[in-house]
Amino acid sequence: MQVIVMGFLLLVIIDLAMYLAGKVKTTGNPNESLIVLFVDLVLLVLAFPILKIWLNFMKGDSGEMDIKFTLSKLRGYCCLSDVVVGNNGNIDSVLIGPTGIWTVEVKNLKEKVIIHDRYLDKDINQAIAEKISLQNYLLQNGIKVPVTPVLVFANKRTRLNFGMRPVNGVYVIGKGWLVELVTKHSTGYFPPQLCDQIIKILKPKTSIIN
Repeated sequence: MQVIVMGFLLLVIIDLAMYLAGKVKTTGNPNESLIVLFVDLVLLVLAFPILKIWLNFMKGDSGEMDIKFTLSKLRGYCCLSDVVVGNNGNIDSVLIGPTGIWTVEVKNLKEKVIIHDRYLDKDINQAIAEKISLQNYLLQNGIKVPVTPVLVFANKRTRLNFGMRPVNGVYVIGKGWLVELVTKHSTGYFPPQLCDQIIKILKPKTSIIN
């Protein structure tokens, strides 16, 4: 995706530069050079939204990778990434360990203050749907256990004031609180045998295992 976007922008910019330098050959039609310029300008205008979408995608992907790296370093825990169960898309990370099972949905917004508004409710509902999908999938495989959803904001400059109090059943926290939450706030003791059984069930549904 990166190569396509940058290549497209480069071609348009080179074409415009050649036109302005007078190196674009025409067939003698006095309107042809204006048409070429117009087409290039249209392509350039179309390229910027594509670039913006790509940059937003890369920013979000970078935030997810940062969180996954953090979770992968926890001793005694297994982090499964991009887990797909049910019809609610992929779960960014599922953390399995002695304190329980955690679904982790990652957001990577620009520096801002997060308040409880309709935008946050949309993200919270997504986290709840992921939790329910995972719980139901495990239940279908004979394991009835609670799953705790977490919504984490990866940008360290993002400000939140929810602390360790769940919002509608979802922990909404910043990156700096994630390790403390999943290691010190137990949702019930999960023995190694149970963790291994859950990991075995979810492995076919994940793309990355840490």
